[in-house]
Amino acid sequence: MRYSPRQYAEALWEAAKNRSGKESEKINDNFFALLKKNNDLNIASKIIDELEKISLINEGIVSGEIIFARSMDSNIGRIIGKRLIDEGVVDSKTREVRWLEKNDKDLIGGFVARVGEVLIDSSIKGALNKIKRDLVENI
Repeated sequence: MRYSPRQYAEALWEAAKNRSGKESEKINDNFFALLKKNNDLNIASKIIDELEKISLINEGIVSGEIIFARSMDSNIGRIIGKRLIDEGVVDSKTREVRWLEKNDKDLIGGFVARVGEVLIDSSIKGALNKIKRDLVENI
């Protein structure tokens, strides 16, 4: 049976949390021996990426992607993240949203944000597309 990087990362997190340095060292050694035995050393970097995500989540930090029509002050992303937390849009354990910020001039104005499974389209392009769909459906 093949394990996904996420499954490996979750198992390692559970085994290593709240352990002393020496115990963690032993767990890491056993973990890499298991990867070698399962011929999964090639996905070690993906496992580490997943482990980092799990660590951040356990600290109440989630990552998301936010796309603006043009460069914006990074405080805007912080304000949007706080609003998502305050309104309960993201997991109740979330204390902070860290954004990967991008620009897309095709949005015309506004932003599109994704945090986990939540997608918020507050762009002018998105609004125009919605109006277009509504008009087509009502004709």
